[in-house]
Amino acid sequence: MRYSKKAGSEGEGECVSFVYLWIIKMISFLLKGLFWPMHYLLKKLKFDIEGKVLKFHSELFNREVTMVVSERLNKLKGKIPVPKKNAGSK
Repeated sequence: MRYSKKAGSEGEGECVSFVYLWIIKMISFLLKGLFWPMHYLLKKLKFDIEGKVLKFHSELFNREVTMVVSERLNKLKGKIPVPKKNAGSK
């Protein structure tokens, strides 16, 4: 009887450890399944945000450049009066 109980308990122990391993594998598989799309979405969101920031900076830079160029052209054309320095007016 003792031998059969030992054999039975060893068999149950192996079965229980196999079930635990299977449960752990399923949990890790589910966690990978949950976190992989989140990682993908965060990566995509990061690229979208970087793209928008770069676009904003390029638009801002283009706007500043066009403003400076238009001011210089207007000064050359004489539309905007160029301030004259009064060196010895007093």
